[in-house]
Amino acid sequence: MGPSRPPGLWRLAASLVLAGVGLAFLWSLRTPASPSWAKAYGGAGRDMGFSIQPTPDGGYLVAGMTGSFGVDTGEPWVLRLDGRGKVVWGRTYGVEGPGIATAIRPAPDGGYVVLGDAGGPLQSQIWVLKLDSQGRAEWRRSYGGEDVDAAADLRPAPDGGYVLTGWTASFGAGHHYDLWVLKLDPRGRVQWGGTYGGAGRDMGFSIQPTPDGGYLVAGMTASFGDVDLWLLKLDGQGKLQWDRTYGGPGEDLASDLQPTPDGGYVVAGRTNSFGAGGGDLWLLKLDPLGRVQWGRVYGGPGEELAVGVHPTPEGGYVVAGSTPSFSRDYDVWLLGLDGRGEVRWGKAYGGRGEDLALAFRATPDGGYVVAGATDSFGAGYEDLWVLRLDREGSLRGCLGPGWVRGVALRVGVQEAKGQVSVGGALRREVLLAPQRSASLSSREARPLVQTQCGD
Repeated sequence: MGPSRPPGLWRLAASLVLAGVGLAFLWSLRTPASPSWAKAYGGAGRDMGFSIQPTPDGGYLVAGMTGSFGVDTGEPWVLRLDGRGKVVWGRTYGVEGPGIATAIRPAPDGGYVVLGDAGGPLQSQIWVLKLDSQGRAEWRRSYGGEDVDAAADLRPAPDGGYVLTGWTASFGAGHHYDLWVLKLDPRGRVQWGGTYGGAGRDMGFSIQPTPDGGYLVAGMTASFGDVDLWLLKLDGQGKLQWDRTYGGPGEDLASDLQPTPDGGYVVAGRTNSFGAGGGDLWLLKLDPLGRVQWGRVYGGPGEELAVGVHPTPEGGYVVAGSTPSFSRDYDVWLLGLDGRGEVRWGKAYGGRGEDLALAFRATPDGGYVVAGATDSFGAGYEDLWVLRLDREGSLRGCLGPGWVRGVALRVGVQEAKGQVSVGGALRREVLLAPQRSASLSSREARPLVQTQCGD
């Protein structure tokens, strides 16, 4: 029997659904002022959002899990919101055992594809669910073996299919988890799959198609030196072209990867090797071959974690995550940076409890949207939380006692490129049995909504 699912921040980092397709730098600056609002969605149980996707009509789709509707151990949950955060529809989707949705992306036909995993601590599988534009399930397929297999990120592929990453204990080197990549056709059938890793724990958290038809995967590895941030370049058939590790003597990982206008990439994550405290937000700017152009760490005495990063039209970046360094508990945290990673502004949002950012996207009008979880506000134990922010990361019209206003924060910043090494990963082909469509079931699940901020 293999290792159990990683707890704590490992589970949080793996569930980041990490955010967007990196097109923020293409959106025009000449747009009206962005609306801003914050709302909590849920019931009596635990409800969380791990991925958020803008829709063509100006609304949003949020994917995550609910313990308030359906089984209390958790079911995958999708909410359709309009541009002001009003619930248009909400549905849960039955899977085998407790389950979560970790990513939601647009499909070529106007519908959506949802990624997640389901099962227990000793055995779980990845699943992909295709929805029409109204959230009705069209097909679902599952992938995995007899051990723990978990999902992190999924992207549309250039051929109309999909590519996903996560990790597996069912296949690969057989010692711990191996990073796993699967390429699917438009109906979710496996075209190829590969594991990448060594003797240690290796995980994929974010994946992006590259202009040459291949893919870039970001995650972490414990197989090559210390526990380091890991980047792998694959060709269109999953063959490893190069890999690099980045880090120091502590634990370092990537949570999001986005392309930049110069053909390079920006990587956001967390480092215990550099910075001010127990773990700081880490940003690396890379050229197209993964060579470091600059690196910065941001944080205070607490343990920060990045969830997503986006280039801005001005040539800078906005990075989102969570921090406990500026109040008693975790707050949602945003930093606006210039093109060299210097801080232009910082904002924190939360209440008297714990408030986490778990997904981050830029919006077509130049603003930003964050999804996550709050136990400061809402109806129950923990509610799914969505914040719609303007281009400066600001909220207007916030109500209620105990609110942490969006104000500039004094944040420690250090240069930190890290040590860069060739990883030396081994690829192992994973040939899965043909995946039959799993049974489909869904239920309407409209939550209670509580507004904290709004224009």
